[in-house]
Amino acid sequence: MPTNLTVEELAVRLGAGAEVSGPVEARVESVRIVSELSDIDTVPAGCALVLTGAATAEAWRLERALRLAWERAVACVVVSRPDAFGAEPAALAERLGLAFVVIATDVLDATVRLSAIIATDEASEAGTLAEAARGFGHAVLSPHRVIETLRRLLPDLEFALVDRGGAPLAGSARVADLGEHLVDIPVPFPDKRAPARLLAAAKTRRGSTGATRATALTVARLAAAPLTGWAALRRLDAYEHAARAGGVLAELIAAGGAPGQKLRARLAVLDWPLDVRFRVAVVAPGGGRAGVLDELMIARVADLGVRAGAAPFGQGWVVCVPAESANERRSCAAAADHLAAPDPRLDAVAVGVSSVFQPDEPIASAIDEALRAAQVARSVPGSVLFAEGLTPAAALPALLGAEPDEAARALLAPLLEVDRDGSLLATLVASLDHSDRPAQVAQVLGVHRNTVTARLERVRGMGIDPANPSHRLAIHVAARRVLDAQARP
Repeated sequence: MPTNLTVEELAVRLGAGAEVSGPVEARVESVRIVSELSDIDTVPAGCALVLTGAATAEAWRLERALRLAWERAVACVVVSRPDAFGAEPAALAERLGLAFVVIATDVLDATVRLSAIIATDEASEAGTLAEAARGFGHAVLSPHRVIETLRRLLPDLEFALVDRGGAPLAGSARVADLGEHLVDIPVPFPDKRAPARLLAAAKTRRGSTGATRATALTVARLAAAPLTGWAALRRLDAYEHAARAGGVLAELIAAGGAPGQKLRARLAVLDWPLDVRFRVAVVAPGGGRAGVLDELMIARVADLGVRAGAAPFGQGWVVCVPAESANERRSCAAAADHLAAPDPRLDAVAVGVSSVFQPDEPIASAIDEALRAAQVARSVPGSVLFAEGLTPAAALPALLGAEPDEAARALLAPLLEVDRDGSLLATLVASLDHSDRPAQVAQVLGVHRNTVTARLERVRGMGIDPANPSHRLAIHVAARRVLDAQARP
């Protein structure tokens, strides 16, 4: 195993202020500082040659020093930025096959630091592991901080943290898409049964050697602990502070089905099942949302026995559950029944469940569907209604109840969303009032008969068909209530 740092590893230890050009594979055995060209004849091979004074006083002197350094087979030449004389010396070093390092600090300070680095890092792998132990010594580090530390420690590798579905949470998306990885270790959040994964791939052929792989595996395992601690604290935060979970949901709605890496990492910690097909359940209490509802929902979501993302939303709660199995409808119904179970501390709780949505579809659409179903389900205490079951016949009890306006708007939502001038609603009500006689409806509305026919065709295209005998009464009641509500001051 090599026993010295490479030029590249040495530059990494120096920090962001060091700029390296030329080949960086050479190993550095010592450090020597010279100020006269004649002194270069005495430097040993494999050293980091730091130039200062007369050796860098003029451009031609620096170029001469580079040629002499190449003849002595030094590992690299180090100069301060003011002594670099533009791009020509770096280009010459490139042609010579010599590593050229430009530093932002004073050369004397750099020499002392280089000597200290080499003295304490007699073996590059041991030095990397020691640096990793210091870097990952914190109990909690965010995914972004962990990836940045890994890149600094192992510059030949690229890293990515991905969720259980393979979507990147931090780091390089390119690494996540590769089929084979130099490093692939589990990071147990939200739990050990379906962990996230920390992946690494080599940037160059040199980065895939056996020694590099062994070091990378050890370093990556050190990184797993602070990642797990970060995830545990975020999950605990969300459970204890409903408002923070609500903030995550607000960000997710704003993302429109395409959450960024940081938001995706937070969702993975909270176990939101958005990497698979999903349904959304909206829990709507009889009264306004209170602390007891937050406490109850946190407990019930934890008891569901399936992956579930949950957060407060308006007066109630939103719960997202997976819909990927063959019997998903049955499992979603069982989850909804559990969420809607009566509790003596609350008024009646109703639950509306959306249809199945794909992973890349915006959750806002699913929430709208579930909310409409919940508004209708509220007419029967403790009831659950799936969006597929939101038919006029199912909505009729709610329309005839004490507070029917919300149910009416929910039933006619597809029409109301596009009916900007109210003409479609007015035509629907007039048609129902006059037993579907287009000529009479046209006379009442003051429009041509063909206009009435076209409008009713649009309404039927939205799934609202007054010709269906089992739906007609509910549609008539709902449309009349909405129209009357619009007419009220």
